[in-house]
Amino acid sequence: MGAAFVSLRIAGIWQPLQRVPIPLVDNRLHARSLSLDGDTLVLGSYGRDGPTLLPGRVDIFVRSGEGGDFVHQTTLVAPNASSLFGISVAIDGDDLIVGDQWAERVTVYRRGNVGQWTQTGQLLPPDGVTSSSFSVSLAIEGDLVAVGRPLFPSFQGPGALLVYRRPSVEAPFAFEYSYTIEGGGTADGLSYSQIDIDGERVIAGAPDFRYGGTTGPAAPGRGAVVVLERQAGSWGQWILMPSDAGSVFDFGVGVALKGDRALVGAQDALTGEGRVYAFVRGESQWVETQRDLFGGSGDNEVTSISIFGDNVLVGVPSFQTPPMAGTAYIHSLSDGTVPDISLTLDRVSANACSRPAVVIASWMSDGSQCKAVDQGVLTNTRWPQSSCEGLPADCPNPLDFRVLSGTGQARFTASDQQSGQPPPGSVVSIECTDSAGRVARASA
Repeated sequence: MGAAFVSLRIAGIWQPLQRVPIPLVDNRLHARSLSLDGDTLVLGSYGRDGPTLLPGRVDIFVRSGEGGDFVHQTTLVAPNASSLFGISVAIDGDDLIVGDQWAERVTVYRRGNVGQWTQTGQLLPPDGVTSSSFSVSLAIEGDLVAVGRPLFPSFQGPGALLVYRRPSVEAPFAFEYSYTIEGGGTADGLSYSQIDIDGERVIAGAPDFRYGGTTGPAAPGRGAVVVLERQAGSWGQWILMPSDAGSVFDFGVGVALKGDRALVGAQDALTGEGRVYAFVRGESQWVETQRDLFGGSGDNEVTSISIFGDNVLVGVPSFQTPPMAGTAYIHSLSDGTVPDISLTLDRVSANACSRPAVVIASWMSDGSQCKAVDQGVLTNTRWPQSSCEGLPADCPNPLDFRVLSGTGQARFTASDQQSGQPPPGSVVSIECTDSAGRVARASA
């Protein structure tokens, strides 16, 4: 029997509040999906009777106010009693979308003035291709819906992420854009797991993506994340990959997006612990700034991440004893604070003959160990003695240093030793590790 567990923060401490069970109509049903918005909780569930899939259902619970118990309000069932109705759910205000992987559709509901839920439409794939697992994952925010399709165009993937939009609350959602990941191997599984929306940005993972198109379980570096962003009426794409690609599995199995920050879940290939990576949107690209954001998370991959306010909820299932006894971790974003490093690059043009490029690394930290990593272009480095210790005027590479308490800056001149000019495309990076082993990185 499935259930959701609700916690409430009281005086800064999270405390268990309520176990919300699925109404007992069949103890073979198990909660598969969950979405919470304000005082409304939605649970999607389905089950099996031996080899037979049981019809799925969606149960909606409401509460009268913060601190009150969630009470069952209504149950939604598929029009054709599909067995995978409710495999995914998402609620935003008075809008609810329900995925039905078996029927390859998304059913749209809207809540009326007296709390009743009415079906207002359905979202279907735009091309009629079937058996693509359309709707296995989805998200809604405002007038935007994103739907996962991991087995498109065939069972081997690589998968697609679809965007639907409505011009107003009264209008139906219509298909707008589809993106298919390229450059990996087969069965990349784009959007098989979580999808998140923030404004005009959509994030989804491809946890089985193999870099360079290699395949097989021994392929180095598995997993990637796609970020779509709509600017000036058109959609652009970014592919996010971990800096330590060879040491993680299922990068992108959990994702969350808030403003210019993206969080990505994965699993350490050596220890099996869950990891959370942090990315920040720069002027032209997404940059990985932290890995192991909150330290190791459990003994399995991070399968779900949610950002709410200044908090992060991280879901980590477990296959240890007792079976399937997973854990949910709640972190403050400040818990993951490591050196706040910003880099600016003052680069001259390739045909200029004056000064070299200058990189300024600024930080605020307390006793973090840092190093400058370059691509063979650092020829001279000067360090403020008040901020760093034990460094000569010219330092060999790699440049290791310790950031003392407070703030500081380091100035690099980056130039080719023969021409005196910064090589086109050269990159300088700063990497810092704090006492807890958390890593921050920034590049310019």
